Amino acid sequence: LQKCHWVGFDLDHTLARYKLENFSPFMFKIMAEFLVDQCGYSKSLLSLEYDPHYFVKGITLDMSNGNFVKFDHESYVVVACHGTRTLSQDELKETYPQPFVNFREMESKRFIPFLSYFEGPC
Repeated sequence: LQKCHWVGFDLDHTLARYKLENFSPFMFKIMAEFLVDQCGYSKSLLSLEYDPHYFVKGITLDMSNGNFVKFDHESYVVVACHGTRTLSQDELKETYPQPFVNFREMESKRFIPFLSYFEGPC
């Protein structure tokens, strides 16, 4: 490994079994450092603690208002967060009053789904 310049991680577990309880906080810390050092994000990002329940597979970014949302099986938004603040039930009803029946059509225009741990907007 001394001659390797890069090490990649692939979570399909074909080469190694990862302990996600250790791996995920490590990746969170490394990404925060990268965003601060290389992309000019605020250093306050480094003080955030990893929360294993906050960012999960299956959430969607609503590009129209910057919320991360979670849909139920009927395409209603059941949870939404703006940054680290969770929207109240009243805010949910006001912002997302009805289900998104044409969710797939709107996917590329308004919604970006995060189906794995490594997908993200650039």
